[in-house]
Amino acid sequence: TVRVVVRSSATDLLTTAQFSLKWDPTVLRFAGVVGFGLRGLDAARNFGTNGVSSGTLTFGWDDPQATGVPVGEGEPLFTLVYTVIGGPGSGSAIRITSHPTFGELSVRGKVIPHTANEGMVAVRRSDGGVLGMSGTGSAPQGLWFEMLPQRGRSPPSARDLKQWNP
Repeated sequence: TVRVVVRSSATDLLTTAQFSLKWDPTVLRFAGVVGFGLRGLDAARNFGTNGVSSGTLTFGWDDPQATGVPVGEGEPLFTLVYTVIGGPGSGSAIRITSHPTFGELSVRGKVIPHTANEGMVAVRRSDGGVLGMSGTGSAPQGLWFEMLPQRGRSPPSARDLKQWNP
């Protein structure tokens, strides 16, 4: 199992967020979404799972009180859970995209320019051991991923990250 935390660097009152997430379904099987960090966020209401077998999850949320939710730098919005099904040497990017759901964040009711980085999961052992890689958005407001190591496994080293080449 791989858990991928989606975090925000928007440090103000977040009022809406929407985007699509994509990954390689031959490497990762979507298992669910947990750890909701926004008021009113719910798996059934805010996540479109019709495309998960082909590697697409859609997301749309707006503050039910329409006042904005204070989001601190790096606070988790939600956590994606995947089962690793790819073999050793395989890997999958996890991307925030604008297809089919257009990517947009709004703060205090105004759409803000934003960026999103790409996360990566690499399978390095036949027992499903993974290598996670993350980064931060390149703009002051954005989204990024944090890959969490499997229980009982240590996080990847910088040497491991440099050696992985899909």
